[in-house]
Amino acid sequence: MAPAEYDVVVAGAGSAGCAVAAALVEQGARVCLIEAGPDYGPRTGQRWPAEILDPHRRPKTHDWGYDEEDRARVMGGCSSHNQCAALWPDDREFDAWAALGNPGWTARELQPFKARVDTALDPRPYPDRELASWQKAFAAAAGIGSFPANVRQGVRWNAAFAFLDPVRRRTALTIIDDTLADRLVFTGARARSLIARRRGRRETLELRAARFVLCGGAFGSPMILQRSGVGPRSVHRRLRIRPVLEREGVGRNLQEHPGIGLLFEPSEAAGRALVQDLVAHRFYQSQVIWRTRSRAGRGGEDIHLLPYQSLGASDATFGILAFNVAPQSRGTVTIAARDARRKPAIDMGYLRDAGGRDLAVLVDAVSLARRLARRPALRAMIDHEIDPGPRRRTAAQLRRFIRADVSGYSHPVGTCAMGSAADPMAVVDARGRVHGLDNVVVADASIMPVIPRVNTNLTAMLVALRVTAALTDPS
Repeated sequence: MAPAEYDVVVAGAGSAGCAVAAALVEQGARVCLIEAGPDYGPRTGQRWPAEILDPHRRPKTHDWGYDEEDRARVMGGCSSHNQCAALWPDDREFDAWAALGNPGWTARELQPFKARVDTALDPRPYPDRELASWQKAFAAAAGIGSFPANVRQGVRWNAAFAFLDPVRRRTALTIIDDTLADRLVFTGARARSLIARRRGRRETLELRAARFVLCGGAFGSPMILQRSGVGPRSVHRRLRIRPVLEREGVGRNLQEHPGIGLLFEPSEAAGRALVQDLVAHRFYQSQVIWRTRSRAGRGGEDIHLLPYQSLGASDATFGILAFNVAPQSRGTVTIAARDARRKPAIDMGYLRDAGGRDLAVLVDAVSLARRLARRPALRAMIDHEIDPGPRRRTAAQLRRFIRADVSGYSHPVGTCAMGSAADPMAVVDARGRVHGLDNVVVADASIMPVIPRVNTNLTAMLVALRVTAALTDPS
């Protein structure tokens, strides 16, 4: 196939990529958007699988299959796969990004992009009548309401519906699905093409453009750069990749919210309520989040507690998930081979901060969840605690339990961090441009220098719109 010519090639059609492509088309650019997973067309086309649309439960298909994290491989990315929580960070968190040497990222300057995301998704809290019984009992015990959700007309309203559908018919937009972004090809510091591989076919595409925007997320974007010869010298030496630019921060600074689950045996009353929920079609896995602060908390809320329930083949699980949303630990993502189809080596780095604060916050979170479970509204729904269980009461016992079972919140960020060129761990500047390259931009969660203390879906879209606006801003 002959090389194609575009103004911009966008690699990855997740939460960020859909927003980037739509904004560029609206600016008049000729855009090619590629996605490793399937594109089921516009929302009105009736081709989307029911489980992708259904906000009651998290889908189990269309996943990349990484052992460490759930990552969606479908148009809309993780916005097509998530629990629909639509939360914004505190303004001080954006201001802190700007203070790290990233002009244009204060909360005041980001307000127009935040408003555009809110308009596109129109998130709203679940009304009380739609709350599942376990969710409602937790909300009553904590004294809170449901979270705003990206649900519209009973459908998980993903980024493809919100951003791409309004521009799908424009001739300036080309969408190529089931196509994996492999690597960029450079002449000096300038990328001239993106090599991509069609899934299930022996076909290689060479996509030529004036500019390339990577939206592969915290795992995908650094992997594309590393395969392209941009990143740590050690990676390129080990895999015999021709180096283009040494940038040690590519794949470093991986951040995720570490968490742990408490599991309960439901009471007879909870079992009866579950049956009623299923009959009324109001069984949801997640609808409520309590944002609170640990004893070690600095600078705001650092704990999320949320009721969570799942249906198995023969029974249901009732749990409370506890997350540290201000982690200090850092991990890495590194390609394991030159072949783009090979899974990366992902080291989440959980609970490795020198001071042990990350673990202390989760011990506090478990204690808070247990106290909440003893309040009347929840106590009536619980027969007894299964995990951690009555034999794990002391701080030392809880620390061992947490270390053994810690997992993530599906919010990885930071592996192409935004910052000054003088910082060896920074990968892009405040406009998303890769330091040392002429025409390569990253516009997704990987450029967040510090992980937000909330679910990252909306913030990833904001990052995409902010970087896209900077592409055409001459100032």
